[in-house]
Amino acid sequence: MSGSIGLLATDAMPDWQNSFGTEDFTLLPAYGDANLFFVVPRVVRLAQRAGRSPDFFLEFFSDGSLEESLYATIQMGLTREGDTLEAYRLLTEGRAGAALMPATFTTGTFWHLECDDVYETGPFAWEDVQHASIHGRISPKTGRLIYGALAGGSLVIARTAVECEMAAFLPRIESTVMFNPAKLQESLQSLNPGGRSIPFRRMVTFFEESHPGLLTFEGGDRGSYGRSLGLALAGRVRHFLGRSSPCPRISDGPHIALNPAPAGVTPELTAWDLRTPLMTGVPVFLDFDPFTPIIKYGDRDRVTSVTNVPPLPDDLRTERVLVASNLPPVIRNCDEITLTLCVGKDLSRSGQTQTESVTLYPSSGRTTPVELKFKTSKAKTYRARVTAVSEAGVEMPVPWFDCSGDYLYIGAERLPATYITVRATPELLSQANISVLITQGAPGEELADTLTQREPSASFLLFSGSQEARLIVTARDPERAGSTLTLELPCQSLSLDLPDFHEYGPQYTPVTVQFHDGIQTADFEFAPECGTEDPTVLRFLADRPSGQYNYYSTKLFKHRYRFRRSPEEGRPDTEWSDYRLPGQPLIISVRGNSD
Repeated sequence: MSGSIGLLATDAMPDWQNSFGTEDFTLLPAYGDANLFFVVPRVVRLAQRAGRSPDFFLEFFSDGSLEESLYATIQMGLTREGDTLEAYRLLTEGRAGAALMPATFTTGTFWHLECDDVYETGPFAWEDVQHASIHGRISPKTGRLIYGALAGGSLVIARTAVECEMAAFLPRIESTVMFNPAKLQESLQSLNPGGRSIPFRRMVTFFEESHPGLLTFEGGDRGSYGRSLGLALAGRVRHFLGRSSPCPRISDGPHIALNPAPAGVTPELTAWDLRTPLMTGVPVFLDFDPFTPIIKYGDRDRVTSVTNVPPLPDDLRTERVLVASNLPPVIRNCDEITLTLCVGKDLSRSGQTQTESVTLYPSSGRTTPVELKFKTSKAKTYRARVTAVSEAGVEMPVPWFDCSGDYLYIGAERLPATYITVRATPELLSQANISVLITQGAPGEELADTLTQREPSASFLLFSGSQEARLIVTARDPERAGSTLTLELPCQSLSLDLPDFHEYGPQYTPVTVQFHDGIQTADFEFAPECGTEDPTVLRFLADRPSGQYNYYSTKLFKHRYRFRRSPEEGRPDTEWSDYRLPGQPLIISVRGNSD
């Protein structure tokens, strides 16, 4: 048994047309593929490290006690893993054979934290479809509030959320809308007087209402049956007239900042054809509670620390830069990644160029403090550069970039090569031996590794040919040599799970019975190879000879089915057929002498 499929997400994108949601997730159909859906979670949760400890750390930097902290930093690992099987069940109740994939978030993402009257926010990026890391500096007040709440178990004062952006098609409306851009922007600004941005949800509600004199529609269609006019218009405002912006309050949800109108340009009447498909970034807000798992874990001192820093007066002329990164513990084709910080001789206390080096990889898993000495307490600017060394000993530096401040986060975008991480879930590795191969276009440049329960992820740096690179995933049956399944995918970070293979999940087969010798009815039993369901009995009639057998395969390498004529009283049981692949039309002839 073998198969080869491409990643479904490359053939279709999420579509808000006719989407539907539950308490835990939203399901979006794919544009151009009636049998593909995307699942968008409503909640993300705190990830766990090996040993089930929470992926969380709160660090205070102080020249005395915790109460005298200069600032604090917070690190959190996120995961969006959820009950995908429940989403499958909901989906396949009315759609036999439909496939489901987790929706991918883009890089326009923020994390938000509210504690008492303090608000913190910062950017972050998803490492792949399922995982993200947050590294950020927070005020000492916020840090102390969190520290106290973790001890008492009362987190009423603390709220967190994750704001993401997802590439998707907007709903299509059979209308064209015309408006004056200046008047429209003025009306939208009134939704949040004095604010620099507008809540996206408030904008959606605004457009669902009628606004004569502001918006003129040709076509009369204002959306129905899952086609939201408000989302269609608000999404276009974000695409053509604005951009995503961090929200000032978690209760507001995502915000959109409007672009200023060009100076000296008189805005003319603008028309948007809402029938035309438009793929754009749509903001999505995810609930997030990192604190409850930490309280359940127990001792807060295991996830917090205090780092002492020297007191004044040297402190005024010293920039203590805290360097953080989220590089994986093992990169297969990389020996070392270093960060060099440089203070120019015009600002250096010694009058000579000062450089300090930090090893980012191999990683210690913790932030690294670096002291930079300046001759002034005011202008403290410096430069930084990342250099990667390949396994062949070739150094790959990136250009210098300017920095300021005492917190420097190095993400994948700062590396001199494309960073790829491939993970496999424990459920997938329990059923298959997984190997990954990256082809970069030139012979001899392949990168390969095997994923195991002990090491379920593999990371690579693509120093060249990243545009042409392809990722080939091979799943091998541990019980039968030569039985393989293959995925050929774009070369990007991802998490592999059982539903990524067509052989897992909902299966269907169209069945037609050909009646002979005056027979009018026949019952047939169908049973999946995985053996998780009792046989299904389907009845066929001469005037209704066609039907469909649907089942859910829980085994990658046992996803076939078999059938037989249902036993009848007074007749011996019929033999089961050989196992057959799903999806292929099945035609059965029934005759008078048939068993």
